[in-house]
Amino acid sequence: MSETISRERRILFIVILVVIVLGVIEFFSQLTYQIIYDTNYHPRRLKRLISQAWVFNGDETGVPNYMRDLIVHPYIGFGINATGAGKMGFGLMQAAPPTQSTQEAGKFRVLVLGGSVAVQTLQSDPETGAAQESFIAAAMRRAFAKEGLNIEPWVFAGALPGGKQPQQLMVYTFLTILGGEFDLVLNLDGFNEMTLAMDEAHLSNLHPVYPRGWDTMLGNRLTAHKLRAIAQLLKLREAQASLLDFAETNPLARPTLVGLLLAQRITSEERRANALLSDLHKERVSGELTLEEGGVPFDYTDTQAAYRYLAEVWRRSSISLAHVAAGANTAYLHVFQPNQYLEGSKPLTAEETARHYIPEGGFGVHYRGAYPAFHAEMDRLRDARVWFVDASMLFADESRTVYVDACCHFNEYGVRALADYIAEVAAKSVEGRADVMSVLPHIGSP
Repeated sequence: MSETISRERRILFIVILVVIVLGVIEFFSQLTYQIIYDTNYHPRRLKRLISQAWVFNGDETGVPNYMRDLIVHPYIGFGINATGAGKMGFGLMQAAPPTQSTQEAGKFRVLVLGGSVAVQTLQSDPETGAAQESFIAAAMRRAFAKEGLNIEPWVFAGALPGGKQPQQLMVYTFLTILGGEFDLVLNLDGFNEMTLAMDEAHLSNLHPVYPRGWDTMLGNRLTAHKLRAIAQLLKLREAQASLLDFAETNPLARPTLVGLLLAQRITSEERRANALLSDLHKERVSGELTLEEGGVPFDYTDTQAAYRYLAEVWRRSSISLAHVAAGANTAYLHVFQPNQYLEGSKPLTAEETARHYIPEGGFGVHYRGAYPAFHAEMDRLRDARVWFVDASMLFADESRTVYVDACCHFNEYGVRALADYIAEVAAKSVEGRADVMSVLPHIGSP
């Protein structure tokens, strides 16, 4: 009897001892894990040890997030990616083919060009409800009615996010070649032309006349070397995924000691992946851009000369666009967009000052630096008889918030106000401009 009790005590003692040892191991394992990884161990938290953007800043093409939906285009630099029927738009936001404009000959056909602010005017105005009419189309409808003009607007989306001259010129020329017919070409631009080259392109010595991010889209094509690197990266990620799956599904992964071993394997694979990415990034940055990638010599060190060059390209592109439009019996309206970095253009609200105004940042510095050169070219545009409107001071007396970022974009109220301004300019000028009147007979007299 005593031997049985003694045996049971020994077993109990061993069990208690094992529990204590395991508890001590768990305690110190958790302490070690927390010191190394700055968090308590849990199998699901192992995911945090893996970088989310692990191949070329986000995906295997090297295109950053703001250009992820864009594709290389044979004639206009880049376009909007599309599938199915959307391909009929030839890479533009408008899914319909340009020839649809010929079916709308009884309406006032407006082609909108420019960058992302122009894109904003092409988005649906919530106030139009089920009609889902764009800001600019709804604004033109209101403006024409206000002037007593019996004109039905029809808008074609030719603007591109990140677009800058001479892309607008190329887009319009491309559309006319495809059979597009328009009564008014509306080009809303200015900000991208002033800032993008100086803020982005100079970092890789991309010539400023090339489209935004051109070197990135071409420079990260999948060569044999890059494919091998991606294959290695995929293998590393598959190994990490297998470890994560084991941790989340297998009870043996619950102890923190096992978690430490898993974390060590995962972070080891992560270091190897980052080393591969670093080598590929250094190769791209240090390598000289080819002519195809935009590596035409350009001196960015003389910033004032660079600003003047950008302004001249902007002016020449607009004049050429006006000439092409005139040859197609089409009116051309060029509008310079408002921006918060022009001093005195708007009394900024507390929200705008705190969140949407960074004068010492790249956009702020380059906008203010380039503005004098662009302002000088505005007079040359008018001298060339281009229908040019400077909307810089549109919000000079506006006390409400209109900007939504530190770049150039507007909230709903701001977009509608800008669209209304442009539409009113167009409507009030219809009867006073021969280039606009010449397209009216097929629409009907006002």
